[in-house]
Amino acid sequence: MSGRLRLEYAPRGYRSRAIAIAERCGAALLLSNGVIYLGLGGDGNRGALFAFDAASLTQRVSWNPTPTGVNGGIWQSGQGPLADAEGNIYLMIGNGTFDADANGKNYGTSFVRLNLEGSDLGGHRLLHVV
Repeated sequence: MSGRLRLEYAPRGYRSRAIAIAERCGAALLLSNGVIYLGLGGDGNRGALFAFDAASLTQRVSWNPTPTGVNGGIWQSGQGPLADAEGNIYLMIGNGTFDADANGKNYGTSFVRLNLEGSDLGGHRLLHVV
């Protein structure tokens, strides 16, 4: 593939920005319930998980594991996130800020369970840490 794929995401409280992912992909893709999940490494930048509609490839949502911290890459040693029958997504976050145990929003160096459900005020689907 020539060129670089660029994805847009806007974690709450941050302006939207494009990420060049040519050398940031560390995890395999996951296809679950008609949604393709793509995890990106941090490597000095925040990592992210993107969810795309499998039929149209329209981006449905993105999730940042360290919205107010640093790093938080989704590397997975090349393996993809996992899914269960209830639609939960499981993945590991490497490095990064962790303060979720003190009511923070950062999940660096964590094993998390996410669920694609609900919507925000703009009608967008959200990934929630369960």
